[in-house]
Amino acid sequence: MKKIIISIIFFLYGMFSAQIDLKINFLNEKKSTIIISMVNQTNDYYVIPFDKKGFKAYNPDEVCSNLKSLEYSYSFFAPTLFFKDIDNDSIMEPLIGNFHIDRLSEKNLERLKKEELKAKDKIFNWKEKNSFSNNEDAIRNLYLNENLITLSPKEKLDIKIEMDIYNIKRGNTYLYDYYTLTNNKKYNLSINLCADESIYNYLTKKQKKHLEKYKFFTGKLVSNTLTYIYKN
Repeated sequence: MKKIIISIIFFLYGMFSAQIDLKINFLNEKKSTIIISMVNQTNDYYVIPFDKKGFKAYNPDEVCSNLKSLEYSYSFFAPTLFFKDIDNDSIMEPLIGNFHIDRLSEKNLERLKKEELKAKDKIFNWKEKNSFSNNEDAIRNLYLNENLITLSPKEKLDIKIEMDIYNIKRGNTYLYDYYTLTNNKKYNLSINLCADESIYNYLTKKQKKHLEKYKFFTGKLVSNTLTYIYKN
């Protein structure tokens, strides 16, 4: 009985994953840009959380975000980079760094202050416009609303993202993740997209009405694997 249940679970997962095809390729010889191709293989309309501004590094607790905690910010819906050591099949985990404010020039400090004020104004206006009772719900809704992509039946979407393994920004913070890979060593590279079903609870009734013809994607999408040789 147990084997039957497990078989059904794997069958359903495979069937669901096959609905959206996810592939990656390098766009140039330097392998600094990745083109992500998503194909909706069904006759349904889909909406998928996807932050196109960059990648996020592999941190086990951050692969699939539900937006509950905003205290430790990162690019919640960005695709996750998976570097696997070919020798032992282990997933490489990143280190975390931060930009030291005291080392920034006055010009850059002024620019960052303006960006922070602009972001605060944007959240305030969004909160007022959509009648949110607190900033946290406004932030969650704004981020979700700005990072949803739609796929029509049989539609293919190509997205280009720069890959800098030394500087993977953790959202709008001074923190970043970075990988320390071995020079001239081969790694298996893939990406993962994940959506927790609870995130759609942060949409307003009006937003859900606007998306009523779409199915809300939940679960995980795993891409094909590429060979990546790290060159220092």
